[in-house]
Order: sequence, then C-alpha cells, then structure tokens
Amino acid sequence: MRQPEESHEGPKIALVGCGNWGRHILRDLVSLGCEVAVVGDSPDSVERAREGGAATIVATIGELPEVDGAVVATPTDTHAQVVEEVAERVAGPIYCEKPLCDDPATADRLVAELGDRLFVMDKWRYHSGVLEFARIARQRELGEVRSLHMRRVTDGDNHFDVDTVWRHLPHDLTTALEILGELPPAHSAIAEHGPTRRIGLHAVLGPPWVTIEVSEAAPGHRRELRMVCERGSVILDGGWAEQIVIRRHDGSADELRDITGELPLLAELRAFVGHVEGGPPPLSPATDGALVVRRIDELGKIAL
Repeated sequence: MRQPEESHEGPKIALVGCGNWGRHILRDLVSLGCEVAVVGDSPDSVERAREGGAATIVATIGELPEVDGAVVATPTDTHAQVVEEVAERVAGPIYCEKPLCDDPATADRLVAELGDRLFVMDKWRYHSGVLEFARIARQRELGEVRSLHMRRVTDGDNHFDVDTVWRHLPHDLTTALEILGELPPAHSAIAEHGPTRRIGLHAVLGPPWVTIEVSEAAPGHRRELRMVCERGSVILDGGWAEQIVIRRHDGSADELRDITGELPLLAELRAFVGHVEGGPPPLSPATDGALVVRRIDELGKIAL
C-alpha cells in the first residue's frame, strides 16, 4: 500500500503511528521539507497520512523504504516494542514520543541497546517560556532558585493505554530538568484514585524543591509554572501564554516579558531533523527519558 513518492530536499523520515497526535507530527515534518514514510495499521491512520502529505504509506515497519531516521508516535504501552523493531530496520536516529516507556527496567534496556541513537520527544523543553525560565535560573537573574511549582490538570482523560500520571507528569519532570539542570530525587507523593485507576498525583521532589500536581479530576484545563527565587518569582500562566510575569520581592511593579516563539512541537522536530542531517542532538537523550521513567515509578511506589 504505497503512494507515489515526490521529490523533497529534506531527509527521509519514517513516522510510525499517525493517530490524532501523529498527524500533527506528520504536518510539521512535511513543513520542514521531509519526505515522510508513514506506518499506518488502520483505515483512519492511512487516511490521516494521505491527507497530511505522506510520501509513502505502508502497513508494517518491515515494509518501510530506506529512511534516514524515524519518529515513533504509537501508544505508550507499545513504545519499547516499536522502538526495538524500528531500530532493526532503521540505521539512523530514532525519536520516541514521551514517555520513553512505562517501566524503568525496560527504559534502561533501551538505553543500553540504542545509546545515543535514541531520543525522547519532550516538547516542553522547547517551550519558549520554559527556556526563558531556564535562562533566568542559570544566569541567576533573580538569585538562586528556591523552588519550582507546576500544575497540569484537566477535566477527564480519554487515553487508556496508560493513566494520566504517565501521560502528563513527564512534561513537568522534563520541565524541571531543563530549568534546574537536574532532576531532584523523589521525596513524597499523594495519589488520587478513581474507581478503576489512578487519576492524579501530587508529587514533591527535592532538594532543590519541586512540587507538581497532575490530575484528570479538575474542573477545567490548567497549565501553570512558577519559579520562586531569592529576589523574586517567575510565573507562566497557561501553555499558550505569550508573556511570563516577573514579580520581584522588593515590591516593584510586575514585569511582563514576551516569550512568543516557535511552537514547541515544530521546534523539537526541527531539532531532530537537523540532527538527522548532521547537526547537534535534540535536548532529550534516552538517558533523560529513562530518568523520567524511573522518577515516575518511584513517586508511584511512595505515594500515599
């Protein structure tokens, strides 16, 4: 099941999975000039691939043509199996949607097997607000960072391969990693439980201290990030905010600082495509992805 291939200037990239999120990845890869070969195993996936401009559509990884790199955008509980199958077929770099997987031992195995060929798509590390937080922290613009606080909640979650903690907490852990330059140890946690599965987690890591709330039992969709430093705080109110707030402890007026920039998904895919073409690697190596998996597992085990 192949479509006529077109001529492109960019690299040839395989996209495994073209679901509701994968179609956005396809869109951005095509916009970056890539020739994209999509692995789609359902009529809906095939239709999304056709509409999105895939150069080639195949039903299995084994049918892929020769490509320069691959993006894995399948459900979390299939990541490890799909990544290993892709690695046997594709010689170049592999970009896997977050989280790398949902088991620390499996994550460590992927790191050992694939090393610096494997990267994790952590789009919040490319969010212009998070990058400004990181710059402020590293340059000590407001002094030492005292604590970091995040809230990522929504009303319901229609993904059932893994629970909302595995879906959402990786964003906040990688945000902390990008801002602080490290991921503090797990300290304590309280879980929210529904009738059949976990529906949220209140986590504390540190030192340095990081608090995170993720939940699917909130009245609405909220994304919040706050960094408290010696001489002031930095606030991001919403993932689509175009400004961050600098609130200094000396009582001076709040500073609104513009943070508009490239959309995070496009930015992270641009980084991957650049690496495929010989540039520097993306921000999240598989070692970081494995660390995130380990922290989520640790927090789950100590949760009350």
